[in-house]
Amino acid sequence: MLGDWENAGREDTDMNTCDEILRDLNDENWRIRSEAVARIGRIRHPEEILKLIARIRHQKWYIREAVAHGLGGHPHPAAGVALERSLYEHRWFIREAVSALTRAGRRLPVAPLAAAIGDDDPSIRAMAAAGLGMAGGHDAVVALAGALSDPDTAVRVRAAQALGATGDIEGMDALIRALKDPEPEIRSAAAHALGILGCADACTPLREALADENRRVRRACEIAMDNLRHATKHHQP
Repeated sequence: MLGDWENAGREDTDMNTCDEILRDLNDENWRIRSEAVARIGRIRHPEEILKLIARIRHQKWYIREAVAHGLGGHPHPAAGVALERSLYEHRWFIREAVSALTRAGRRLPVAPLAAAIGDDDPSIRAMAAAGLGMAGGHDAVVALAGALSDPDTAVRVRAAQALGATGDIEGMDALIRALKDPEPEIRSAAAHALGILGCADACTPLREALADENRRVRRACEIAMDNLRHATKHHQP
């Protein structure tokens, strides 16, 4: 019974803290807003942080950014735990959570981001793809390669960009296939990513893609091939 009373009291305190922080984040005085961000960094319980995240879903973008900023500078392990859980429980917060985890110097967990690639909301799938590009590694590359078949053009573009960001040549074959995507934005993004990866095996498909009907795609292929030539010279003994 005592435990129930303690939990109830804890929940009341958590809600009060959330209310106060949200109120102050919306204050006209920048000093009050700044102090509210600092207070986010002093929260010591993951559940309390998750409640705060849940409360800002329909807030203005700058409120969400402020919360992410506060959590990114949070020295306590509670922030990392809460942010990783938010990738599962609050997918709409993925972009901000990835930003906060990166700012805190924490490794991005691939599993929840890869799972979010299958979300019904294309904006969430796109944010997850960007996060996977920052996370890197085999599982991230596999998920991003699959996302190049997404029905949404913006998601495919983000997936191609993210494969380049991983710096992992394991994604090369998927990007080469994307050079034949029906949308020029994806073909251009794939060419750019291949240039970043710097693998000489991409030279032939990029050269073939120079015949693309779209001027931007052709230009992306030219730039990518220049990058590959520079990379090859750099690695010559």
